[in-house]
Amino acid sequence: MIKPLILNIDSGNILSLKNIILKKNSELKISCDENDIENSTHIFLPGVGSYPDVMEKIKKNLDINFLKKKILKDRLFFLGICVGMQILSNYGNENGEHKGLSFIDGSVEKISTKNILPHVGWNSLKIKSNNQILNGIRDNTDFYFTHSYSFNLKNKSQEIANTNYGVEFPSLINKDNIYGVQFHPEKSQIAGEKLIENFLNLKK
Repeated sequence: MIKPLILNIDSGNILSLKNIILKKNSELKISCDENDIENSTHIFLPGVGSYPDVMEKIKKNLDINFLKKKILKDRLFFLGICVGMQILSNYGNENGEHKGLSFIDGSVEKISTKNILPHVGWNSLKIKSNNQILNGIRDNTDFYFTHSYSFNLKNKSQEIANTNYGVEFPSLINKDNIYGVQFHPEKSQIAGEKLIENFLNLKK
C-alpha cells in the first residue's frame, strides 16, 4: 500500500501539495514523527525560503541520521521540491556556505544569468532522459518556478530534465529512489498533478 508523507518542517504553505496528494491517496500523513516516517513509502519535502533556513528547520524538526537511514538504506521514495531539492546537495552557497543532506553529490550556486532574479513564473522542461516520474509529460511542458539558486550536479547523468533561464540549470534530478524538482509541481496545474501522481506510482 502507498503511504505518502509530507515532512512538516514549518517551511511554507503545504496546502496545495496536500490537496493534490489527497486526490490520489487518502493515506496521507503530514508529520515529522519517526513512526510516521517509518510507516511511509513516499516522502515529500517542500521547501520555501533560503537554503540555510530550510536546513535549520530540518535539524530542528528531524533526526537527520534517522532520515538518512530511511532514505539511503531502506530506500523510501523521496521528492524534494524547490529548496527541498537544493538541500539534497553536499552544500549550498546562499548567505555563506552551508552543509546540506548530501543525498546527491553537488553544490547549490546562484544562477549566473543576465536575466532578472529571482526566476519567477512558467518555464519549460527539456527532457534529457526517460524516467517514470515523467510518464505522460511531454518535452517542453511548462512548470512554475520561483528561485535564484540552482543545483550544480557532480554527476550529469542524474539530470533528468533542465530548464533555460539565460543559462541552463537542472530542473529535475534523480538518484535511485531520490528525486528533486526545482519547480513547484503543486502550483503547476495539470502537469504538476501528473508528476505527483507519477511519483506516488513509483515502486521498488
